[in-house]
Amino acid sequence: MLTLKDGPVMLNAQEWEVIEDVIPILKSFEVMTTELSGENYPTLAMVIPLVRSLHISLVSKQMRTYLGQLLKQKLLGNLNSRFKPIEEQNPKPEFSRANLLDPRFKKLAFQHTINAENVEKKQNSNISETPEIQTISNNEAVDLWSFLDDKLNTERTQITSVSTADNILKQYFSLPHSNRKSKPIDFWIKHKILLGELFNLALKYLVIPATSVPSERIFSKAGEIMSAKRNRTHPKNLDM
Repeated sequence: MLTLKDGPVMLNAQEWEVIEDVIPILKSFEVMTTELSGENYPTLAMVIPLVRSLHISLVSKQMRTYLGQLLKQKLLGNLNSRFKPIEEQNPKPEFSRANLLDPRFKKLAFQHTINAENVEKKQNSNISETPEIQTISNNEAVDLWSFLDDKLNTERTQITSVSTADNILKQYFSLPHSNRKSKPIDFWIKHKILLGELFNLALKYLVIPATSVPSERIFSKAGEIMSAKRNRTHPKNLDM
């Protein structure tokens, strides 16, 4: 910057110190934003654990400068006011339900046990104890395995009819937590028969929320293609 005639004024030593002080706490926000901006994996269930991890990260940071301390206080205040209610199913219950139904997190990410218990009670009421029974028509093609399939469906129906929603949830919670880098949908496909109607609830809540991230990425990519040095790209080629 010193070699530029119209370059900006150089930062002084105190300003450099402030920058070095605040970069670590801003880095945590960048990591969280990147995690929640994914398009190829469900992100709704990740909100509560990431918010809590971000809060713990901010609290643990020791700021050396006065401006760093002020920024830390402001960030913690906004984090609490904006995101604390979602664990309490306020204003929307989807975040807490998705977190509970993610086999990687279950109840671990909740800051308060009472919030996890309230979500569990709500899920209890949502589980249907009488699943739909699928029968095989006589007009369908002969299947040598049909007798076994029928027997399996009948047995599962009998077991489910005497099971309560509470028992299904207990089965779910008794299973070990999945690896954090695993895909939660794979877990539910694997345990679809065992966990019954809880499987349908998991598919309902383990989703990718609608965001503006994909469209913003398209504009960023377009800016990389149509630049000052590539300003004669044909519109058709740019669209492609």
